[in-house]
Amino acid sequence: MPGSAKVAGGIKSPYYYFAFESASARWTYKIDAVLGVIMDKTCDKITPPAPEFIGLEKAKKIALEDAGLDETAQKIVFTREELSRNQGKPCYILEFYTDKCAYSYKIDAVSGEVIGKKAEWFSRQDSETVPDTSQNSDSKHR
Repeated sequence: MPGSAKVAGGIKSPYYYFAFESASARWTYKIDAVLGVIMDKTCDKITPPAPEFIGLEKAKKIALEDAGLDETAQKIVFTREELSRNQGKPCYILEFYTDKCAYSYKIDAVSGEVIGKKAEWFSRQDSETVPDTSQNSDSKHR
């Protein structure tokens, strides 16, 4: 067994020393080598280190790269930037749009993996006719 050793505890009380651990605890046992009884045992809880989050800016970069967008070349408006922890797996929820499309992304806050995405294209008709009709109606009223 890994971590076990027979330790000479003198002729009177030789014992085995065992140390093993799981992801959440570390146990040590001292067992009498002759009688087989537990002489001593300890259990120390292991608290896992808090996961490092990638950060909001990096999450935004990942989403924009995945969508094939360039922040310097296009006007991108973020309407939602949120760190969500309520699904067990912390993730960034990002919603943004350009003049052509609205995007919704879920980015794993630890690994940076894209775990959900949606893109809704604005129909060309809507985006072209809406501004025209509003301009025309404005000019008619004046």
